[in-house]
Amino acid sequence: MDPADPVAQPPLSRLGVRKTWGDSKRQRCEQGLGAFVASIEVAAGATKQQRLEREERHREWEEKRRLEEEARTRAREEAEREKMFEEKLGNG
Repeated sequence: MDPADPVAQPPLSRLGVRKTWGDSKRQRCEQGLGAFVASIEVAAGATKQQRLEREERHREWEEKRRLEEEARTRAREEAEREKMFEEKLGNG
């Protein structure tokens, strides 16, 4: 799984952030302007937190991938050294 996958991120609505705003029978948009501005701040904070978490998972994933590649390289080099050693023993 790619840690940068946006599908893995919870939607803002699950974080308690309202996604849509509009006039209703009881209240006009203008009356909810303060709540709207506050929700923008909450949404920005939640979005930033999601981005930071996604970036951290990506760094961890990259580090794991790098370590796995180093292990494969070491194993390949060791196998080559063993092969050369066995060839020298066989010729000597």
